[in-house]
Amino acid sequence: LTHAFAESLPLLLLLAVFIFIFTVLGTQLYGTKVNFMNPTDGPRFGFYALWQSAYTVFIVITGESWATIMKETVLIAGGGAVVYFLTLFLLGNFVVLNLFVCILIDSLGQCDEDEARD
Repeated sequence: LTHAFAESLPLLLLLAVFIFIFTVLGTQLYGTKVNFMNPTDGPRFGFYALWQSAYTVFIVITGESWATIMKETVLIAGGGAVVYFLTLFLLGNFVVLNLFVCILIDSLGQCDEDEARD
């Protein structure tokens, strides 16, 4: 298990840097416009604060109703938000997150093979 964690550590760091970059970018682009953290507004996401933006980026990367977040942001901030969200979702979900899962599963499989040989 420690071998699997050691192999996935660089990619975990890459994922953290990726999330940080899109968090800061989202805060800069949409920080003054998009803020839905009030429960009476409905969805709880936004870009007003850095932690709020990181939470929103994590939701989009995991794919949990990211289209709703994109739709609400486009209605408020304009059509340029589509580029931000599609880039975030495609790079974050399909490339970085799946690569992390792939390396983790491969490392765990190698650990099982090593234990079977012993």
